[in-house]
Amino acid sequence: MVIVALASCCVSVRPVYEEKEQKLAQIAVDQFHERYNRRDYDGLYTMMAQATQQAQSKENALTAMQETVERWGKQQSSQMAFAKLFPGPPVQVRMIYNTTYEKGNAQERFIWTSDGKQASLLQYQVIPGWADEKTIKSLSSK
Repeated sequence: MVIVALASCCVSVRPVYEEKEQKLAQIAVDQFHERYNRRDYDGLYTMMAQATQQAQSKENALTAMQETVERWGKQQSSQMAFAKLFPGPPVQVRMIYNTTYEKGNAQERFIWTSDGKQASLLQYQVIPGWADEKTIKSLSSK
């Protein structure tokens, strides 16, 4: 009886493959940009991880998305500047993209969580200016 109780409380472990997890996150970034440019706020909201959705109301999330689009305009081009896998749990892929918008250049910071099949958005930030090499080296050491 004790063995069964101990076995039932163990966390399931899955193999984590950095290349696969990063690819899932890159696919999600492409989907994010596509929905962002279409102003598909509901679609962006569905990309968020459950923990992110629970941390703020849908109304607040949609308002923040609309303000971001109004501030920056459409995403025109993006170049990944940094990506790092944190094996978790939960598995996270943190990424920085240098992005050109209609209204200026900024760095996008994404934190994705992955179940090995799909990436979900934990956090998203837009920061004016592009990520420089010094910032990237600092982040890569963390």
